[in-house]
Amino acid sequence: MYQGSNSPLRIRISGDVAAMTNISVLLHDGTTDVKEWEMVDLTIEDGRIFAPLTEAETLAFPTGNLTLEVKWSDGDGIVHIEPLRMIRVEARLDKAVISTMAVNEEGDNGEDSSDGNTDNTGSTDDTP
Repeated sequence: MYQGSNSPLRIRISGDVAAMTNISVLLHDGTTDVKEWEMVDLTIEDGRIFAPLTEAETLAFPTGNLTLEVKWSDGDGIVHIEPLRMIRVEARLDKAVISTMAVNEEGDNGEDSSDGNTDNTGSTDDTP
């Protein structure tokens, strides 16, 4: 992921998305919470969770590795925590904001944090 991008994080998780009654997604830089989403902020499609981002939000992200934590509860009230994943944030020289929209559709260049194996562009392998 680059600072200033606005593609959503696309997250594939191990549980049955249809059975989830609450979902929390958190990006953490090792000392502070960088961004947090609750279930009302997220879009769920085709077994994946989409966490929207704005250009201004990602411009404020520190460069380096961020930790992605996903936790959810099922209909029985059991809380499940997914394995932590790393999202690499690369600096962008141009710090100007050119869009105010968060993109939420799968057809974009969103960051897919399926298994946390990111390269320097922030893209990840989309295998379950």
